[in-house]
Amino acid sequence: MIKFRVRSGRWRQIHLGVYAIYSGELTRGTRLWAAVLSAGPGAALSHETAAELQRLTDKPAEIIHLTVPVRRHVMAIEGVRLHRSRRQVEAVQRNAYPPRTKVEETVLDLTKTAQTFDDVCGWVTRAIARELTDETRLRQAMSNRARLRWRADLNELIGAAASGDHSVLEFRYHGARTGRRR
Repeated sequence: MIKFRVRSGRWRQIHLGVYAIYSGELTRGTRLWAAVLSAGPGAALSHETAAELQRLTDKPAEIIHLTVPVRRHVMAIEGVRLHRSRRQVEAVQRNAYPPRTKVEETVLDLTKTAQTFDDVCGWVTRAIARELTDETRLRQAMSNRARLRWRADLNELIGAAASGDHSVLEFRYHGARTGRRR
């Protein structure tokens, strides 16, 4: 039945085992769900893609980022960047559709891949300024990670953002006045 509907053009294959049952342009939401379904159980949108859905960024990510449990073997999916995590179950936001990582986990994932300190500062200050998370939850998420890039800087940034620095410029301005190192 599936082969017939695909051949007849009623359905179209998006990824292996994932089909669109309508004609027309695929929406962003459809593409995100298709990626999650293609990766299977335990998969969740993460990094820039989760940031897009959580309003941490205002532009859609070019590549869809998915995190899967470390023990899962997932075939490469066109247009999708796969990440693996030992903490996948704890990192996923409950009752979010499509599944995605929690805001705090997303921020820490993004800081892990950040190229510059300003990028790190931007993710942290934006998350707190937009009231998507708070100092306590970010620090708790940090404590759950044994290895974390930028840890010392993150501690300083989280405190500054919670105290009212809501941009890289504000952080640098207040840092220059108080003698902070950045």
